[in-house]
Amino acid sequence: MECEVFGHNDAKCPKKQKVQAEKKAAIWLLKKEEEANLKEGEKVIEEKQTEVAIVEEKNEEL
Repeated sequence: MECEVFGHNDAKCPKKQKVQAEKKAAIWLLKKEEEANLKEGEKVIEEKQTEVAIVEEKNEEL
């Protein structure tokens, strides 16, 4: 896919690279916050819950 600027593609577009750099920075900050919480002893464990829906098929023959 090409960028709006002539000759750019997704891999070489400077706009895309800035967005990727910002995302990496946000992830790094999140990791730093998690480390800070662990150092303070405020370890919070979030339980992952999965929801399972069971659908029964009913075959009605007329």
